Amino acid sequence: MFDKHFAKKGVAEALISLSKDPTAGSRMQIDIANPSAQEILTSSEKVQLPFHISEKINHNIEKGNLPKMNLNVLLNHFYTEGRDGYLPYIIIEERSIEDLRFSFVKTWAVCP
Repeated sequence: MFDKHFAKKGVAEALISLSKDPTAGSRMQIDIANPSAQEILTSSEKVQLPFHISEKINHNIEKGNLPKMNLNVLLNHFYTEGRDGYLPYIIIEERSIEDLRFSFVKTWAVCP
């Protein structure tokens, strides 16, 4: 999860580093967080589900309009000529501690 401010500067170097790291899983989900990754991760702790964020992303891929995106797909788009990589852009909507929702409002270009 990248902060919006970090992503504005470009995430290409971070993606290249991840692609060379043998411990990074190719099915790792990557996204852009607004207002910050720390706030989204902290809010997710209130739900007390270990894979809450991952499950929300997978649900939006399977049932919503979010295209399938993981490190493998993103790197394929990144290195293919004529294709643009994109990442889900997550905004947190917190109505109560029990009702934590994520809005996938747009995709974010990998390189500014």
